[in-house]
Amino acid sequence: MSETTAKCASCGQAAPQGAAFCAYCGTPLAADLPSPPAPDRVGEPAPDRAALRGPCSVVYAGAEDLDIRRVGRLVAEAVGRPLPDVTRDLRSSKGFLATGLDAPAAVDLAQRIESDLGACVLVLPDDAILPLPAPLRMRQAHFGPEGIRCTAYSWDNTLNLAAPWKDVFLVSCGRLEVQEAVEVRDENGAPNVLIPRSSTLTMQKRYEYLLDVVLVNPWKRLRLDQNTAAFSMTEMTRGSELALGALFRSAMNIERFGRGVPRNRAVGLLAAGASDPIWDALTFLNKRDFDAYTLWLMQLVRHGRPIL
Repeated sequence: MSETTAKCASCGQAAPQGAAFCAYCGTPLAADLPSPPAPDRVGEPAPDRAALRGPCSVVYAGAEDLDIRRVGRLVAEAVGRPLPDVTRDLRSSKGFLATGLDAPAAVDLAQRIESDLGACVLVLPDDAILPLPAPLRMRQAHFGPEGIRCTAYSWDNTLNLAAPWKDVFLVSCGRLEVQEAVEVRDENGAPNVLIPRSSTLTMQKRYEYLLDVVLVNPWKRLRLDQNTAAFSMTEMTRGSELALGALFRSAMNIERFGRGVPRNRAVGLLAAGASDPIWDALTFLNKRDFDAYTLWLMQLVRHGRPIL
């Protein structure tokens, strides 16, 4: 690999030096990103709006689910984008209302949302947004009274990690909606060893769960998910039910031992085996949307706001 390229920690593909995201999988290239705040700075106050300069983001910081339709109209007007595009982005990230606005426009939008809708928002400089580390998969993960132990790995790097609960910045959990092609055979045709039954491909929807743990020391993001192929390679046993069982046990132990750790409500839903309809607000179409959601939660934790 030349000096002008770097390797994505998620998919292993080459990327130009200085690129913010991988062109193949969309993972943030976090190698050169700034370090997060020290643990004693978690809960720091939001910046003074009167002192803001440069591009800013408007971030929802309320304690209830965002009213996307009402907020979307205000955001679309402020950023000059079509309402369907704005509401789609809001459903993906859940909480990043607008990014890249100059400071006066961002403050004006925040004030309109607060006065018209009574919603709580933060205005943050874009260059102060806490970055999302690239994910490392967890193998042999153990969540106990002392904290977390696991083997974390990427395509070309493996390390043993042990972190006490005080070094856990955030636990984020969600559900993915997965569309897959399934072969359906015509069972009404007469069996014939020479002429196989006809079959058709149909799209089928299923769900997978995933759980991310963001550590402060070291600054890492650890992922445990229900990806059947990855789970079978790392745990030596195949089957999505076993992967879900590992996630279920992990969520239960996080609820049991990590009581002071910031975590979203999906951790409790997974631990309790909640039914499908309750998961609707925490269901994502792809991992990129889930990453955007986790990035939003990180900003809330940093500024001491409740997370959803």
